[in-house]
Amino acid sequence: MFPIITSNNITWNLPIKYWVSIHDYKGFIEKFLKKIEYYTCIEFKNQATYIEGEQGLLFLNTKNRTYSQHIGPSGTSQPNNIFVKFIWDMKDDPGLIESAIFNALGAGPENQRCDRDGYLILHKDRAKEEFKSDFDYKNYSCTYIQNNVSYDYGSLTHDTVWNKEKNIKEGPIFEAKQFKDLYQKMMGHKEHAMFSDYKKLNYIHCSDKCKRVCYVQ
Repeated sequence: MFPIITSNNITWNLPIKYWVSIHDYKGFIEKFLKKIEYYTCIEFKNQATYIEGEQGLLFLNTKNRTYSQHIGPSGTSQPNNIFVKFIWDMKDDPGLIESAIFNALGAGPENQRCDRDGYLILHKDRAKEEFKSDFDYKNYSCTYIQNNVSYDYGSLTHDTVWNKEKNIKEGPIFEAKQFKDLYQKMMGHKEHAMFSDYKKLNYIHCSDKCKRVCYVQ
């Protein structure tokens, strides 16, 4: 229903251009982008018009749900679509928007890491059909972060254990393998990006050009 596509062997060209479909909300989006610029080597460049034929981020209004259509860049000559429920999520769930930006930059959902089976028990059969692909492996960041960034149940990008299940009585879609009482409560928060989230972006984009404040140590 909402296909999420993983990019393979394609990197972002810096600075990353972006365009916000509703101009009045541009400042809200830019708050997230400026934080990423501060903590990483990534730079962004605003575009006055719709981006076509090249890489970039398109922030498009939607009435459905906030998400990035691609994990990592969608290609070398086409922009990424980030669908945003502006009015609702700006007010109630701004972390969903921030998480979608991290996904677009290559930091896919934590629960889709290639090493996730060491940390989670997945019950994919409990998920609604339209969400099952959300729990497949998305390996764009694997070669960058595996053995470098520890699994973080509290990552902003970590999917929630609820809201996508067929029947709440069957239990959550995934469970923590260890310290369940603690980690189960951490998964799926959408408050703000964590140290590990910026660290992942730095390994993906900045390994050869880290600034003083880069989170890689």
